[in-house]
Amino acid sequence: MDRMLGNQKFLAGNFEEAIPLLENVLLKHPEDTHSVRKLIICYLATGQLYRAIPSFINLLQKDTTLTSPTCDDTSSDLEREIFSSLTSSFKVGFNPAEQHLAAGILAMFFDCQLAQSFFKRAQKSDPNDENTKKILDILHVKNHQLKH
Repeated sequence: MDRMLGNQKFLAGNFEEAIPLLENVLLKHPEDTHSVRKLIICYLATGQLYRAIPSFINLLQKDTTLTSPTCDDTSSDLEREIFSSLTSSFKVGFNPAEQHLAAGILAMFFDCQLAQSFFKRAQKSDPNDENTKKILDILHVKNHQLKH
């Protein structure tokens, strides 16, 4: 029930209302990567970058589709639309490093190269940010594993 209602709220753009529903789904089904992705997007859409980061890092470590050579062929146009609409709102609530980090997280769901460029910009904006370092390290290791 929570999954269906959470999906409905998510698709309608009611990100704030979708959060508790998706969190409940993940309590029961922590392996549900689609719900994790939606929850991350909801966190970002509601300005909760630092709630999104641990879930994203965990997903990045587990979900091989995010780091495959083709990135994620299962992404939808909805994720691209959300990216387009949210990246402009990031300028209001986030500093430049956070803007790039949030944009990179969103872009990772449909364009790995674009995401990596945002993560590199985030690192340039704040070279000491541990979250960005960790994400780039994971991507480096995964990319290295794919080449060998």
